[in-house]
Amino acid sequence: FAGIIYIFNIIGPFLIQDILGYSPIAFGHFALLTGLAWLLGNLSNRVLLKYFFQHQLILGGALFAFIISVIMLTLALIGYINIYSILIPIIGILFFGAIIFSNCMGICLSLFPQMAGTAAAIMGSFFVVGASLTTIIASFLKSQTQVPLSITYFVLLAIGLFIALSLLNSHNLKSQEIS
Repeated sequence: FAGIIYIFNIIGPFLIQDILGYSPIAFGHFALLTGLAWLLGNLSNRVLLKYFFQHQLILGGALFAFIISVIMLTLALIGYINIYSILIPIIGILFFGAIIFSNCMGICLSLFPQMAGTAAAIMGSFFVVGASLTTIIASFLKSQTQVPLSITYFVLLAIGLFIALSLLNSHNLKSQEIS
């Protein structure tokens, strides 16, 4: 999920400036909105943890982000392109991505409390490698429409949802074996 932050920063400037004709300053404002979505997702996570378990937030966040990516892809495939059809879905995806990321990091660190620094460094390295691979792939995409951007989000979030469902299923199976 770390890569979903960077995809917009790679493809977004071309779409927003070259295709839609907005200025670089306007793109900066739009990028600021995406950063605020990430921040609000992190802040909302603190509140949501009072009512839900971490695995529920990961699964729910992955599901909502995936649904948003389906809507974004549908809009792209029918040729509906404007700033709202790009920015609103990305804000939603990043909001839920922050919730997922925060809980995944928390779970990973809780597995190794005696060596939290090492665990954080290893997880951070995995996130950087994942984000780097996503960035490399995104840099090869043609950005004449929002379709490549939408497909990239769709594929990444489908993989993320599959992993979340798999982990939840294996967690439920282990819980049933213990009972």
